[in-house]
Amino acid sequence: MEISKEENSLKIVLGILAIVFLVTDLVLVFATPLLFNLINISAELIGAGKTPLPVEKFHLALTNSMMLMITYISYMVWKDVKKNLNMVPVLMLSKIVSSASGLLLFFFSARYFAYLVLAITDFPLFVIVYILYKRVRR
Repeated sequence: MEISKEENSLKIVLGILAIVFLVTDLVLVFATPLLFNLINISAELIGAGKTPLPVEKFHLALTNSMMLMITYISYMVWKDVKKNLNMVPVLMLSKIVSSASGLLLFFFSARYFAYLVLAITDFPLFVIVYILYKRVRR
């Protein structure tokens, strides 16, 4: 079955995101201190608040679960955009919630640059996927 130009655009972007999400998950799980150190170096360069390194690993279970879920969704849409298009709103929900959470934590909890990184990275992904999804749904 042929796919439209709009479906192909969404398929390509989600195929790329599947790889990005998987690599990000591996970094988050296996190199958390390195990631936080890089974020803190960036924070220092721009004069933002440094984030303390997490001392517990509870967040890794939640992070790993979410990252693998959005990796799976992205992969499945890449594999068959027509059949799995209904999975895209779950991915968009994940990105908008993490963006909003990052902003809320930054403004109402602590001014850690890492909280802003959530919004800086995830909100543009939400916008891109939303636009492509809406074009397919027309």
